[in-house]
Amino acid sequence: MKSRSFHLLLFTLFVPLSLCVRSTTMRITKKTSQIQKSMSPTRKPASSSLYLLALIVLFSSCVELARNRQGLAEQTKDEVLRQLVPDKRDLVFEPELSFVGGDQILLTGYSENPQITDTLIQALNQLGFSVSDSVNVLPLQKFVATKALVRLSVANVKAKPSHSSELVTQFLLGHRVRILDEQRGWYRVRGLDNYLGWIEKDAVHIMSTQDVLVWNSAAKAMIDEETVARTKAGDVAFDVSKGGVVMQGSRKNGLQEIILADGRRGWIPANALIQIEEWQKNQIKQLQADLVLSDAKELLGRPYVWGGTSMRGLDCSGFTKTVFLQNGWMLPRDASQQVETGIEVASDTTEFMSLQPGDLIFFGRKETPTQKQRIVHVGIALGNGRMIHCAGSVNIESLIAGEPDYNSYRARTFVTAKRLIGLENEQGFNWLTEASFDL
Repeated sequence: MKSRSFHLLLFTLFVPLSLCVRSTTMRITKKTSQIQKSMSPTRKPASSSLYLLALIVLFSSCVELARNRQGLAEQTKDEVLRQLVPDKRDLVFEPELSFVGGDQILLTGYSENPQITDTLIQALNQLGFSVSDSVNVLPLQKFVATKALVRLSVANVKAKPSHSSELVTQFLLGHRVRILDEQRGWYRVRGLDNYLGWIEKDAVHIMSTQDVLVWNSAAKAMIDEETVARTKAGDVAFDVSKGGVVMQGSRKNGLQEIILADGRRGWIPANALIQIEEWQKNQIKQLQADLVLSDAKELLGRPYVWGGTSMRGLDCSGFTKTVFLQNGWMLPRDASQQVETGIEVASDTTEFMSLQPGDLIFFGRKETPTQKQRIVHVGIALGNGRMIHCAGSVNIESLIAGEPDYNSYRARTFVTAKRLIGLENEQGFNWLTEASFDL
């Protein structure tokens, strides 16, 4: 057993063992003695074999100890995430732990908040780990000063940088995005509503300094209907969707020239858009129930699309978000976020008579002593126990038993209602101004 292969094996076993056991020699000697005593005198192996056997036994226990330590570090990371980043839709914090030997950890991944990274490192240090910080701070340095706008009528935003990934939301033409990171043909971005996701690079126009000056100083308009922009010759130049923002050019014979951030030009009917300045004057910085419900009913029959927030298709919260956007207010993206806006409306679950037109109605699971509240659906109250919402398609249903269009499932899963009509900015949603679309 004095061969070179034996010494290599011994070295391979001994190095990791010594990292996790301080009294290695003493313990090996003790284990060797125990093995010798347990064996028949006539069948005792060479001392080198006993030493190797003892090493293997101790190495196995050491591996288990190392696994437990690694598990403790992972649990610590998960707890920091749970406490400081309870909603991953709000902040990028994706730490990865690599165990490089003993209590040495290489910390990699991505973080928008270096303070949270420091908190995790301090927590691991308290447990006796030595941490090397190689976390990528977002936005990446190359994107810190980057200005960008959506260049497509409707841009799909995915959970991961892949075409097969889940659609989480959509961003509209001319809406700004903050680029944080890139992978292959995708950008990780934060949208005008602060929602995070991955968007194809071709859907975004990176603005030059001159582009920014032109965009910020231009008279901008919001698209008010689905249409296509055409060249002077009548050919299709590009399509536009309601809610998109463009620059205005000249007007002629009932047609308005529109200009995109990337320089493309086209003509659309002049009544298919409204100047943002005029749009703001019409809103008087306060939601009006009749306008909210009118815009909601204009969407009747539109199909349900998971992750949709455009005229091409909407999910439940995409529907409410789109309706309020048309009225100058930026709601959070998801139903579970929208429930944090407004003020709560005390509602009975039989007549729903306390609900006023324009109130947001939320459905899911109520909080109990053993489980948290869970919001999975949202609609807009019409009054008299009726609501308009997007489920399958945008439709109107009743929450009152006995009505022809009564939806017993929605009535049974009603959780709460929130009032936004008549409230101001401090209630969790923001009034949009022309500056909201500047860079």
